[in-house]
Amino acid sequence: MFSYIKGNIEEIAEDFFILESNNMGYKIHSSYESLKKLKLKENIKIYTRVFLKDDEFAVYGFLSKEELKMFELLKTVSKVGNKVALGILSFDSLNNIKNYIVNEDVKNISKAQGVGKKTAERIILELKDKVESTFDIIDRMDMLKESENNDKIKDIKDALLNFGFEIYKINEVLKMVDISTSLEECIKKSLKLLSKM
Repeated sequence: MFSYIKGNIEEIAEDFFILESNNMGYKIHSSYESLKKLKLKENIKIYTRVFLKDDEFAVYGFLSKEELKMFELLKTVSKVGNKVALGILSFDSLNNIKNYIVNEDVKNISKAQGVGKKTAERIILELKDKVESTFDIIDRMDMLKESENNDKIKDIKDALLNFGFEIYKINEVLKMVDISTSLEECIKKSLKLLSKM
């Protein structure tokens, strides 16, 4: 229906945001990777995909064409719907997800919400060649460094979830934590921030 929308961000939630354009407010579902970069009242260009099903009108949008392309590729896999595709794009960076697929890393892909071992294997089987031909795979050392940071973030999230905090609050707090410090320091800082929310 349309390729992108330009407008101002009026609201940011856990898995969607509201974009006002030409006096209309669009509810746009998006990944955590895109959502964490948004700022209220910011004017942005968002790349979109519209779904019409029965009486449902849903818009999915991302900050980059690359992330939208990956969303569309994931949707071509059997039993991967909008929710699962968003879950995959939300659990790690786009570069890491691409490399997990190319390197047949079932274990890491299975960490995404709604993805089990069989679905991860199906994603690799159906998308490996497409991902290799569609995207430039980043330098291995850069990927390793990013992966190490994301492993630490996952450990912090797991610890905070065990304390009973909600994931959207944890995601907000992690934007304010220096990930380069030790795991223990990161958790302590996060707990301190969460106690003030």
